Amino acid sequence: MATITVKTPFKNDPIKAIWEDGKVTITGSPNALIFWDNMKYKGMYGKYGHTINLKNTLLSDLVIAFQNLFPPKDVSLDREAEVIRSEEHRREKPIPKGAVS
Repeated sequence: MATITVKTPFKNDPIKAIWEDGKVTITGSPNALIFWDNMKYKGMYGKYGHTINLKNTLLSDLVIAFQNLFPPKDVSLDREAEVIRSEEHRREKPIPKGAVS
């Protein structure tokens, strides 16, 4: 289980994205979750321009999507997330089907 923490405009109310085996669970205070709902409608896009499916995604794509929605300095990863993201970046993988290229 890897965790991505995103600072929100609400003091001490971060959004936490818990990634496990491709599935993402979003947690936070009620205000942070309302803010999250509004932000995700702007669109979440992965490395190759494909939309993110929170039920089946790579952690590295999720990090990129968060960094596109929020200032990169507001997105932080725990140690496990850093390791998984590095492994995914090193792997040779084809461009996902339907991606913008």
